[in-house]
Amino acid sequence: MISVRANINPDLLTWARQTIGMDIERSAKKIAVKKELLKQWESGEKKPTINQLRKIANVYKRSLAVFFLPVPPSIQEKSTDFRLLPENIDHKLSPNILIEIRLCNRKREIALELARINELKAENQLYSANLKDDVEKLAKRERDFLKIDLQTQFELKNPYAALKLWKRAIEDKKILVFQSSGISLADMRGYSFFCDEYPYIIINPKDAPNARIFSLFHEYCHLLLRNGGICDMYESKYADINISGFEVFCNQFAAAFLVPKDELLEESIVKSNHDPDQWSDNSIRKLANKYKVSREVIIRRLAGLDHATLSFYKKKRQQFIEEIRQKKSSNKDIIVPQYRQALSRNGEMYTTLVIDSFKNQKINISDVADYLGIRLKHLPKIESEIMHVKLYS
Repeated sequence: MISVRANINPDLLTWARQTIGMDIERSAKKIAVKKELLKQWESGEKKPTINQLRKIANVYKRSLAVFFLPVPPSIQEKSTDFRLLPENIDHKLSPNILIEIRLCNRKREIALELARINELKAENQLYSANLKDDVEKLAKRERDFLKIDLQTQFELKNPYAALKLWKRAIEDKKILVFQSSGISLADMRGYSFFCDEYPYIIINPKDAPNARIFSLFHEYCHLLLRNGGICDMYESKYADINISGFEVFCNQFAAAFLVPKDELLEESIVKSNHDPDQWSDNSIRKLANKYKVSREVIIRRLAGLDHATLSFYKKKRQQFIEEIRQKKSSNKDIIVPQYRQALSRNGEMYTTLVIDSFKNQKINISDVADYLGIRLKHLPKIESEIMHVKLYS
């Protein structure tokens, strides 16, 4: 039987491989061909069969149709504004991250189209900020803007409840909040993309919930600054690394937002401690539990306000890192139902927009499955969860 060859521009093969961040060797292995053959396809010396092209499209996460374009698309995909773990600041973006950004860009485009056909406004409601702003005043302004008071924050049951509340408050301002899928913390903790209509934030669900909260507001600050770039949680003052002034500012904002200065300094635990080089684990934990943040954020905040020494901060940070590593090695992964995974991955705002569009007969049931990336058997539970959110929000 003669195999039909795909009459395509070989430049599209190179473009598709490079935009997903793969080299020839890795790509050939994924496609299950020799790298010499892949090189011949990319040079135009030989052409893949239609079946081989389908395999290529699957590996590069592209539609089959894109390979039949006359030339590679000129649109450059956004791949900036990451907040990486400090130990991994100098590395290339992985194919998984590039795919994740592409998927979230597509979801944003879908959201814009659904907003249009449902006659909804998509413009974000954000104020702006710049590096000259007083970070404490900026944090207070944004707390007032998002309308979450400290007492509400204190009364939340746990960091998971706090994360839900903060995500919902941000989505209320026309900002999409997504969670990544299958990306390690060593690769990414957060990503943000600013635009006038439906900017978005991605956070990594493999992080602890209180760490995700910090990531959320670090990236939220990037949206205020209208700025992107490689991001990291630890400025040089704390981790002996050089990062941009934007990163320092975003870290300071997230800490000031979540743990307001005046309230922290009025805490009896803080008032009663007169030695900045001595803080008990119990005191740190109590403050962290109250504000629904990590213990490290509390120590960083105290150090930033000259109530803890830099050496004490570094010592405790190493302790916390080791405790987390031991906990992860002894804990089993928690199994989350697929419908909840889908809702967390897509965010409440995007999911609601898709489901409401279906109910308004603007899209069909196949579109719902495609846009949410789910099997239709999970839709009733997702609808029930969304309805519960609407009733109690």
